[in-house]
Amino acid sequence: MKSRTFSLYLIFFPTGLAVLANAQRYPELRNQLHLTNGEFGTYISLAAVGAVIAFILGSRIIHSFGIGKTLLFGFIGLYSSVATFPHCHRPFSFIVTNLAFGFFSTLNHINMNAQGIHVQNKSNELLLPFLAGMWSSGAVSATLISILVSKKVSLCWQVDAIALCGFLMALIGLIGSRKDLMNPREEYVAAPRITPRNVLSTFKFVPYLSFGHILILQSEYAAGDWSAIYARNTIGVSVSEASYCYLVFIVSMGVLRIFGSKINKKYSEAEIIKWVPRFGAVGFSIFLVLGTLIARENRNLAFISSLVAFTFLGIGNSFIVLLLFGLAARKSNLMPGAVIAAMGLVGAVFSFVVKFIIAWVAQATNLTIALMIPTIMLFLGSSLSKYGERIPKSR
Repeated sequence: MKSRTFSLYLIFFPTGLAVLANAQRYPELRNQLHLTNGEFGTYISLAAVGAVIAFILGSRIIHSFGIGKTLLFGFIGLYSSVATFPHCHRPFSFIVTNLAFGFFSTLNHINMNAQGIHVQNKSNELLLPFLAGMWSSGAVSATLISILVSKKVSLCWQVDAIALCGFLMALIGLIGSRKDLMNPREEYVAAPRITPRNVLSTFKFVPYLSFGHILILQSEYAAGDWSAIYARNTIGVSVSEASYCYLVFIVSMGVLRIFGSKINKKYSEAEIIKWVPRFGAVGFSIFLVLGTLIARENRNLAFISSLVAFTFLGIGNSFIVLLLFGLAARKSNLMPGAVIAAMGLVGAVFSFVVKFIIAWVAQATNLTIALMIPTIMLFLGSSLSKYGERIPKSR
């Protein structure tokens, strides 16, 4: 393995580890803050505000300070905000931390992928799928750690240790990548400037794909935000067991992403976009409702049903967003990077609204009903299949 590739792995893996460090212990964090589901979900959604700011300013920051300094700045901000979460005992501190987390996680997303594209172009190797896999591996590792230690280690100790180890790992990766860092001109091309005009242009040429991207993405956000709380409060399992719902979600999603190219050789883009989200949405709905209905009579069977449900959700989400990015790049007359970044900005704005709605529907009714919102959106996203290619890649 080349040293430059290994250094990138050391950047991507701990970032996935850090981003999910707190998520699987959200029930404890919510109780610590004395918040209802509606309040907690609202505060979580504020991370989207920080993400929007990062999407708007990210390319300018990189262009002004260089990728090396911006990566270091992003690492310090991300791992510091991650470590601060478990120490929040008042809603105000949680809101500020969540805004910072949204900003720095998105800034790192821009930085890392820009550097990944740069190294990929220099090495003539297909690196991005593997780098995304390393991020997912970090996320899976965070979930496994939560499962293994939540009964023995406090939330503060667990998250602080992950944040410190992750930062040191990322710092080693950055030092190892110093000879391959992009120069300012390359940085600006790899991370195009995002303006309101760019966003409007994206809607002008591919409005259906911009909204489709929003529809599909909500199921992934919902799984990260609510899977552990659903398992803990609705099914009644322990804190460590609650983490399994997100674990099966991200594993099933990751497996399909790994085999995405092989699937696309057998089935057309249109067929995949049509049937995979529908399959995931219907399966998730059936088993989630079943788990909720039998939770009082048979908790173990209800928990198994919830695990099956989130497995279906991971399958339904899987690589559909990646296909939509490719479709948008082909349909629009803008640069691919500008299209993807603009869609990301639009997605962050609308996701704030959707997360807010889910939180207060959960508060007014229950979490099972609230989780039907992203499920319906996932199903509706399958209607974009009519814009996909109808011939498998192997033909």
